[in-house]
Amino acid sequence: MGYDVRYGNQQSFGNRNGGGFQKNSFEDKSETPASVKIATFYKADGKTVQEDLFDSVALKVAQSFKGKNKKGNDIGVTSTQLRRIFDEVKRFDQILSLQENQWEKQLPYIKMIKSKVAYSVARAAKQKSEEKGVYKNLEVFISSGIDLIKTQEDYHIFVNLFEAAYGFYYEFSNRFSNTFFRNNTWLSNGIFNEKQDELKSRKITIRFCIRSNDCSFNLVFNYTIN
Repeated sequence: MGYDVRYGNQQSFGNRNGGGFQKNSFEDKSETPASVKIATFYKADGKTVQEDLFDSVALKVAQSFKGKNKKGNDIGVTSTQLRRIFDEVKRFDQILSLQENQWEKQLPYIKMIKSKVAYSVARAAKQKSEEKGVYKNLEVFISSGIDLIKTQEDYHIFVNLFEAAYGFYYEFSNRFSNTFFRNNTWLSNGIFNEKQDELKSRKITIRFCIRSNDCSFNLVFNYTIN
């Protein structure tokens, strides 16, 4: 055991041989929600769509795409990645709507979406290991949904379910992104209004980093107060 002479507090050290580093305590705050596997689109009669499919079920699907890393920070499937997959799913829906007698021709390519998503998920998980769980949840949703598709109507229901989940997730993403700006309004309001006389005729550079689900980047602002 070691002691801090200045304060008299007992402290533990990670090196038994008297090394000078202090052992840090670390609390793992990571969270990965459970995946949502779609078992059916319909009620027991096999014809009527479940009343909560585009509501509470879609919300649970969206929530499964977002979690927290070990530090407790928000992580999740990027909205860009999710949009790319949704656009692919929606593209076939538009083909089927605009052209007749396309179902049997397009079905094999619709099934192929599973392999495309599996590839995208594996690639994203390799680049961002912390987010592997939420990307795997995305794959579970897509695969289970496509496995249920037997008819063109099934596919249309799946597209609507995906669209509802995407809408909920878009709301989550905006809420996270806007938090940064709400918490940093001083950049545009406080400092310059309160000290305008003091900073008169001075050039000020502010640098800060923004991190969101899609990317991280630095912003540099140059202000000259006359």
